[in-house]
Amino acid sequence: MPTFRVENMSFKQGQEMTFTGKTKSGASNFTINIGHDSDNYALHFNPRFSHGHIVCNSLCLNPLKQYL
Repeated sequence: MPTFRVENMSFKQGQEMTFTGKTKSGASNFTINIGHDSDNYALHFNPRFSHGHIVCNSLCLNPLKQYL
């Protein structure tokens, strides 16, 4: 899966972030992770098209927390 990464971006409470894109034909999912580093995500967003689910949770020094 291709990776697009934005690092060292200042993001404060109350600000909004918008993602726009298009998945490849036949894609089963994509993931957006927002956090300080790869061990700490404030938001893990993972639509799973093949299962009809949207997974939203957080990660704090591993493992991922419960699904919301």
